[in-house]
Amino acid sequence: MNNLQRLENLINTLWAKSDGTTIREHTDKLLQNLETLEELYGCDIEESLPQRFKSNFWNLLELACKYHDYGKIHCKFQQKVGNKTFNCPKGVEKEIKHNLVSPAFLYLFEGNHLNEEELYLVALAILHHHRVPDNTDVEDILNLLTVEFGLEPNGFRKFYRTLLGREEYGFFKGKKVKNPLLKRREVFKGNPEELKKTYILLKGFLLRLDHSGSVKQVDLTVEKPPVDTEKVLKETFQNEGKKLNDLQEFVLKNKDKNLLAVAQTGYGKTEAGALFLKRKGFFTLPVRTAINSIYERFKNYFGSQKVGLLHSSATSYLVKREEETNKGEGILETLFGAKHFSQPLIVCTPDQILPFTFHYEGFEKVLSLFSYARIVVDEIQSYEPHTLAFIVEALKEIAAFGGKFLITTATLPAFLREELVEIIDCEATFITDKIRHNISFINEEITSERALNQIAKYSKKGKVLVIANTVERAKEIKNLLREKEIEAKLLHSRFIRKDRQHLEREIEEFFRKGERGVWITTQLAEASLNIDADFLFTEISTADSFVQRLGRVNRFGKKTTEEPNVFVYTQSPSGLGTVYPRTLLELTLNGISQIGNGKWDEEKKLYLVETVYSKENLIGTRYFENYKRAKDYIESLHSLGLREDKGFALQMFRNILDITVIPERFKDEVCQLLELYQRETDYVEKLKIREQILDYTVSVPLYWELKNPTNFRSENKLLQKWSIKFANLPYGENGLEPPAKGDDGNPTTVGII
Repeated sequence: MNNLQRLENLINTLWAKSDGTTIREHTDKLLQNLETLEELYGCDIEESLPQRFKSNFWNLLELACKYHDYGKIHCKFQQKVGNKTFNCPKGVEKEIKHNLVSPAFLYLFEGNHLNEEELYLVALAILHHHRVPDNTDVEDILNLLTVEFGLEPNGFRKFYRTLLGREEYGFFKGKKVKNPLLKRREVFKGNPEELKKTYILLKGFLLRLDHSGSVKQVDLTVEKPPVDTEKVLKETFQNEGKKLNDLQEFVLKNKDKNLLAVAQTGYGKTEAGALFLKRKGFFTLPVRTAINSIYERFKNYFGSQKVGLLHSSATSYLVKREEETNKGEGILETLFGAKHFSQPLIVCTPDQILPFTFHYEGFEKVLSLFSYARIVVDEIQSYEPHTLAFIVEALKEIAAFGGKFLITTATLPAFLREELVEIIDCEATFITDKIRHNISFINEEITSERALNQIAKYSKKGKVLVIANTVERAKEIKNLLREKEIEAKLLHSRFIRKDRQHLEREIEEFFRKGERGVWITTQLAEASLNIDADFLFTEISTADSFVQRLGRVNRFGKKTTEEPNVFVYTQSPSGLGTVYPRTLLELTLNGISQIGNGKWDEEKKLYLVETVYSKENLIGTRYFENYKRAKDYIESLHSLGLREDKGFALQMFRNILDITVIPERFKDEVCQLLELYQRETDYVEKLKIREQILDYTVSVPLYWELKNPTNFRSENKLLQKWSIKFANLPYGENGLEPPAKGDDGNPTTVGII
C-alpha cells in the first residue's frame, strides 16, 4: 500500500472530533460549504481578488480545506479526542499540534502541482488556522514525520524551515512580538499588498468554513442564499402606497460608493441602510434594545430565515421571544447562524465585528467578509471617543480592502467629518423644516424647588420624562418628588436584568398609551428607548447627548410647540468630570448661548454639535486626547504588523470597566437554578436555565469591588467560570445601592448601553 492509499484509509477512519466525526466527514463538510460560498458569492469575491489570483483562488482555497486537518491522523491527537483504538508507535513521546503537521501532506501530495508562491500561501493558511506555539521546533515536526509516518525528513526540512523560519519581530508595549503574516522574502516576491490580501482571504475563508463546519448543535451552512433588499423594499412600499424618500433614493443612486448620510430621527434611515446592504451585510447600532427593534423590522421585511441577531444579550432576547410568541423560529439556528455570519442580513453591535482592526489571532475571518459583504454604521456620534476611533480605523481598513460602508447619523461632529474625508466617496444631509422642540434653558439645578414644582405641575398635564446624568441624581429626584406626593417611576442601569427589561417595557407602554405622569431615567434613554414624551426635563449634558435627549420628546412633530416642551437645567449638573468632561459641557453651554431659548429646528441642532465638536475646539481636551490615543494605537499596530489578544481587543473596544454581580438577596433562587443547570443534559434547556440565572445579574463599576472587596465574593465554580459574583449590597425599588454614598458618576456606560 503506497503512502497516498494509506493516508486515505486513515483520513476515512480516524477522528476529527471527540464525537467520532471522522476527518473525512469534517473535510467533506468544508468542501460542501466551499461550493455554497462560491456559488452564492463567488463573483463578488473574485471582483475583490488581485488579478493574478483570480483564476486559481478557488483551487487554492479547496486545497487549504482539503489538507487543513490531515495532521489529526497524529496518534497523540487521536488519543486526545478519545479514540482508544489508536496507539502511538514507539518513539512518539509528545503531541505536535495538528496544524503544524498538516502542511507536510500538502507539500507531499501537491508540492509538484503548485508554484512556490501558491504552495506557501496555502501552507501558511493551514499552519495559522490555529495558533502556532512560540516554542515550535522544526526538528520535532521532522522527527514525528519520520517515526510515525515513515517519511524522509530531509525532503521536508527546507519546506518547514521556510514555512516556520525567520520570524519578523518588533517591540510593542515593551514586549517582543511576532509579525502575524510571517514574511518570507525568499518566496513572496510579488506585490506585498496583493499577497497580503490573498492570504487574508485564504485564511479568513478557511476559518469560516472550518468553524461553521464544526458546529455540533445545528446543521449549519456557511452562507444562506442572499436577499435582494431593493426588490423586497420596493414591493413592500408599493403595496403600502409609499415611495422611497430622498435619503433612500440617494443611497440607491450611490450604492456602490462609501457613503455618509446625516438625517434626523424618523427619516427612514433603517430602510436606507437595508437598501445599501443589497445582498449581504451588517446593520450596526450602539444600543441593544434598538438592535432588537431593527431585527424585528428586518424579519418583517425579509423573513426570519434571512436575518441574524448578534449582541451580548441576543440569547436572552431570542429565548424570551420564543417563550412569549411560541413561534419556534429556531433559537440555535439563529444564534449560531449569526455567530458564524451565515444569514445574509445581521443586525448587531459594532463590538461583534469591528474589533478585527486589532488584528487579533484569526481576525482574517471577519475582514475577509468585506470582500462581498457590506456594513451600515448607524448613529456613529453616539460612541465614546476611544470606541469612535476604533470604528473609524476599522472603516478605513474595510475601504482599503475594497469593502463598502454607509454611515448614517442624526448629527455629525465636525472633526469626525475631517477624519472620514479620505474614505467617504459621497455625502448628503437630509432634514425637514418641521419644528419639534421649544426649549427653555434655566440657570438652576434640576433638584431646585422651582424645578421640582415644574415637574409636578407638568406631570398633571401630560407625559413627563426626566433625564439625569447619573444614577444617584435620578434616585435623588425621585425621592424629592415623593416628598411632594408625586410618585415617579425610575429606570437606570443598576436594576437586575429581568427588572430592567420589565421597566423598559413598562416605560415604553406608558409613553405609548399613558396620559400623564413622570418617569425618571439616565442617559440610557437617549437612544435605547422607543418613547415619545410630551415634556422633557433634563440636566445639561454635552451637545451630542443633549440632541439625543431631544429625540425623546415630540418625536414625530405632531404636538404643539407654541409653549416650551423642553426644560434644561444648567447649574451644577451631576456627572461633571466623570460622565461628561467639563470642557465639553462649557463648549456646549457656549454654543447654546449663541442659539438661545425658543423654537429649535434641525439646523440649530446640527450647528450646535458641529460647533462644539470642531477640531479647533477639541484640541487639548480629554475627549480628543482619548480619540487620538486610540487612533494612534491602532495605526501603530498596523504599521508594525502586530496583533493583540482577542479578549484584550474586545475589552479595549468596549472599554467597560465593570463587573457582573448578583445581589445577595437572590442567592437562594440562583443556587436552585445552578443545580438545575448542572443536571440538565439538553443543550437548549441548559441555555434557557442559564438565561434565567443571568436575569438576576447587574453590571456595576469595577471600583465598587476594588474599594469594598468584602462586599463581593464568588463561591460557585460555575459562576466563577462566567465571571459573576454575589454582591452583599441592598437591592430594592431603586435598584442596587452602592457600597457607600456619593455620586457614582455612572462611568460604565461607554457607547453600548
